[in-house]
Amino acid sequence: MSTLLQEAGVMPGATWALAEGADGAAHARSIPMQKMLEDALIVYAANGEMLRPENGYPLRLFIPGWEGNVSIKWLRRIKLGDQPWNLRSETARYTDPMPDGKWRQFSFAMEPSRW
Repeated sequence: MSTLLQEAGVMPGATWALAEGADGAAHARSIPMQKMLEDALIVYAANGEMLRPENGYPLRLFIPGWEGNVSIKWLRRIKLGDQPWNLRSETARYTDPMPDGKWRQFSFAMEPSRW
């Protein structure tokens, strides 16, 4: 991903990226640019063969170590901006209840289970 963004020319001041899939729901997530440049991958093949349709063919964004819902299947667009997009899925679905009664938005890293 970092090579692709550098070749395309990263927008000055961009601190967030929006990755959008071409699925029926147009699943999309806001991702910090630091992570996109650090170790995000654009995947077109796995184990020596092209991605299968159910795994996101022809392109999938893969974010190592983060929750699977951030690894966008059927990648069709990446936009850059200076703030997260606060999409409905990011405010209604992918949030975590915290012990203090508040809800945490943008949970990315996989945390160890308490069990």
